[in-house]
Amino acid sequence: MCFWDSNFESDWGRILGISEEDLEPTYATLHNKHRGELAELAFMRTAASRGYAVSKPWGECERYDFVVRFGKVFWRVQVKSVRAKDPRRSYYRLGTVNSHRLPYTSEHIDFLAAYIFPRTPGTFFPLS
Repeated sequence: MCFWDSNFESDWGRILGISEEDLEPTYATLHNKHRGELAELAFMRTAASRGYAVSKPWGECERYDFVVRFGKVFWRVQVKSVRAKDPRRSYYRLGTVNSHRLPYTSEHIDFLAAYIFPRTPGTFFPLS
């Protein structure tokens, strides 16, 4: 996948590879909703690259973010994200409730996927 650079160097422009890290914003300055959308995009790309079919329900009424299919099996997946680890803990902490503070249960979702934002683009948090 490629993006066109808005600063055209020729009649056809310059093509930017999707992996160029300097295109990413500083995550700390983004609103929670924007970070959530980026986490969902990262999930979709990862799941699709591993051979899963990924569908996004229309609207935001469902308790899950995606329906993922592999073969004849379908799963409801909720994606959550975290951008920082409390220095007093050796683990990351994610919320397992929705925006109305209702907990997710097996009646609502089959999987909870977590996305950990890097501190700065291209630099990832250590897992230990």
